[in-house]
Amino acid sequence: AIQTSLTSQPTVKTNQLNGLTTMVFDGDNDHLLGDYETAFNNDNFTIFLVKKQDSTDQSTFYSTNADVGYNYLEISHFTQSIGINTYTLFNEAATGTGYWLTGVEMSPSTFEIYSVRFNSIDNSQASYDNGVYILDQTLHSRYKYDLDIVTKQLSNYIIGKRPGNNTTLNGEIAELIIFDQPLEDDEMIAIHAYLSKKWGLESIVDSDGD
Repeated sequence: AIQTSLTSQPTVKTNQLNGLTTMVFDGDNDHLLGDYETAFNNDNFTIFLVKKQDSTDQSTFYSTNADVGYNYLEISHFTQSIGINTYTLFNEAATGTGYWLTGVEMSPSTFEIYSVRFNSIDNSQASYDNGVYILDQTLHSRYKYDLDIVTKQLSNYIIGKRPGNNTTLNGEIAELIIFDQPLEDDEMIAIHAYLSKKWGLESIVDSDGD
């Protein structure tokens, strides 16, 4: 991912988390744009995100399809009346509806691991809160656990904002990993264990799936 505009480039913070470097987004205009080497479908993937948000306002960490209008998938953090939550959403241009596909309650101003797995076979969409699988359909009134995502193809992405919106991330990203397939449970456990050890989050992450 790149950003050619100097004023929109996030900054690097060294020795920030477990002695490692993170990327800081200022909440003003910082974001990155990228193209996938091989396009894949946005209903069949797994994402791991080591992150924190420094504001209770909307913070979009990752979004897809910057150049295809308002059909996009995103991972964002919102403060709602029911709590402070990180969601995976799909915005459907045909209906103008944003669907809260899956989400978990997460703390602001704290590094945590959010992960999400989509499986097109059964349209299942599952979130993990620091390695713990969460199925909570009360987080939002438009919650859809098994939405058939109509826009399948995914070829590019944005880090730090959503398409057609000037609101950018106020927070930090330590690591973002994207797989073009839904991982098996043992693979999810292994990667959560790897990330928790790498970033010094072993005290808060379920790294063995129990």
